[in-house]
Amino acid sequence: MTTTNPDFPAGFVHAPFIALRGIRIYIHSTDLYDEILVGARAAGWPPVDGAVELRCRLPITTQPAFHFDGEVPAPNTNAASASFQLEIAGRTGYGRIIATARQATECKPYDEARIWAVARFGERTIEPSSDCGMSPIEVITALNVLQHNTLLPPTGGRRWLLARLSLVRPLVPADAVGIKITLDHVVSRTMTLSSVTTPNGRLGTIRYLMGFPDRSQRESTAASASPSPR
Repeated sequence: MTTTNPDFPAGFVHAPFIALRGIRIYIHSTDLYDEILVGARAAGWPPVDGAVELRCRLPITTQPAFHFDGEVPAPNTNAASASFQLEIAGRTGYGRIIATARQATECKPYDEARIWAVARFGERTIEPSSDCGMSPIEVITALNVLQHNTLLPPTGGRRWLLARLSLVRPLVPADAVGIKITLDHVVSRTMTLSSVTTPNGRLGTIRYLMGFPDRSQRESTAASASPSPR
């Protein structure tokens, strides 16, 4: 392992086994978020006390590996399926999430209906009306997708996929009840920007992109939409 700073060891790779959630064929963003923080502790990084950012470029359909690169981003960061930044004591640590050749074959139950059941809609807002017993990241993503599917239903086999989550701090248990999501901007009905707030103020932003969960589905849909040869 190489080290750029004793407080931010670089070169550590966190490679957990993650089960697919429900009927999904890709690793869910909630698991990516959780494992970033688990991996940071395993890498020897200090506790995260500031901003947390997760950028998802491609759906990950195999087991991911979390590469902790220290205070200097890896040159190939933008080629990774996803990347992250963690602010610790005013400094920033960088990392990448790589889709490996290890298959993701096992599934675990994921009952988003518990979250949807407590959803309270406003004109452009959505929030939980009570505690549903789910984690804050599960509540945020499930409510966001519910709002998107209600106001901007996807078509052609596409889904609303998390593209970027930017938080001013890590989530805490109270956020599972106290958050409110406001849909601020919609671009071409395929990209959105929403703000996330708590009773104490701004918590961050979340961007969604309408896309295909995996390459084979994208190619299949494109082929079916192409004109038949004459």
